[in-house]
Amino acid sequence: MMKRGRGTRVVGKKVLERTVKLNCATVAVWFCKENGRERRNSNRDDDLCSIVAVGSYEHSRGERKGEDEEEVQRGKEEERIGQVTLFRCSRGKSEEEEEEISFDACGELDATSSARCGGAFDLKFGNASKSEGGKVELAMACANNCLEVFEMMEDGDADVDEDVNRGKQLVRLKPTGRFECRFGGIGLCTSAAWSYRDKSIVATGDDGAAVVVDYERAMMMASPGGGSDGGEGDNSQVLFRVENAHADAIWASSFLDGSEDVFFTGGDDCKLIKHDLREMVRSNGDEEGDRSSAFAYPSQTSQNFRFEKNPAFGAGVTSIESKGDFLYVGSYDGACRAFDVRKSLKEPMWISRGNDDGKEEDGEKEGEEEASIWRVRLHPNFSSAATKREGKIALASMKAGCRVISSLDGSTVGTYRNGHDDDKVVYGCDWAFFNEEEGEEEEEGFVSCSFYDRRIHVWTL
Repeated sequence: MMKRGRGTRVVGKKVLERTVKLNCATVAVWFCKENGRERRNSNRDDDLCSIVAVGSYEHSRGERKGEDEEEVQRGKEEERIGQVTLFRCSRGKSEEEEEEISFDACGELDATSSARCGGAFDLKFGNASKSEGGKVELAMACANNCLEVFEMMEDGDADVDEDVNRGKQLVRLKPTGRFECRFGGIGLCTSAAWSYRDKSIVATGDDGAAVVVDYERAMMMASPGGGSDGGEGDNSQVLFRVENAHADAIWASSFLDGSEDVFFTGGDDCKLIKHDLREMVRSNGDEEGDRSSAFAYPSQTSQNFRFEKNPAFGAGVTSIESKGDFLYVGSYDGACRAFDVRKSLKEPMWISRGNDDGKEEDGEKEGEEEASIWRVRLHPNFSSAATKREGKIALASMKAGCRVISSLDGSTVGTYRNGHDDDKVVYGCDWAFFNEEEGEEEEEGFVSCSFYDRRIHVWTL
């Protein structure tokens, strides 16, 4: 295993801060690619911007009225509520040629979608959204046991450069699909992941099960003459279950980069598990009225291999990102690990811990529990460990703020926690802007969100 180097640790600079109405749970970023090539060729000074989607989730006491005491009591039970708020993060230059960064609200879920989502646990933009002119789609793992998909659309009637339109709905999220996952437990859809060409979406649950949505087929059925009303109808023909994928709640999922068949899941059972749809067989639901299908492995040998515990993890797996043949995995134990999927998933290439070179108190270093990692996000220009070029990885470290590490050896590039109080829990982070051209000197940065204080922070490296 490669030993972690000790690079120079820098303290990040917080440049902006915003507050939303509900507790912040997750962040996803889409980079505006339209006319990017024209802008570079014409040397235009237009702002380079990204759209930051912040997912919120919290519990609220119901206010329903009932005819008897029992119904009134049920009305007082906690219910899950949520929202997705959109921000436009722009980077440009002032008249004095100084770089300026802005971060303004530009849209949110409509009232109907917000009311039914029950809270956003995870947000992922489709891979096609990353290409110029691609359809921008956002998958949301909902706290109400559903996976929802939206198309993000610019409001052509609004002019972002006019002050009169500041604060108005400049970006809309149009619902395109809603898939009931039917997870057990308390009914949480905990993560979502797109396949390489956005043909499928994996969603995971707090009961240890996963579902695979044939999204391409669902959209074909939803088209005129397709014989379906889309995401609001019967999903049994496009949704397939992987029962007992884990022995406990699953928190993370990711397709292998470049694959439509291989995906990985991780959860509270301290396991990182590889799944291959080509090795599974489909079977129709046996329960009366259950027309959904299930994926299952055909042999007990395959089953035993899948459930072999990864000794690399000292606590639950919380986040998985894939690039090339490599996985970058976060855990409650405070470590980010890099794996080469062509080799064993038991032996990481490197392990990065936030307290390896952190401060010491009473002769002991900061506890690993405080640095538990909830989100791992790769830089948009990411280079994997297979190359000699360093790539950057942003980590949301819950009670220890954020870290940025190197893809080469996991060494810490910078720490970012000023303004994130230890008791507020940083659940989300993603890259908000970056250097498009090699050799540019403009700053790059990312956004993070903390749960209990409902704050979003913008940082520069």
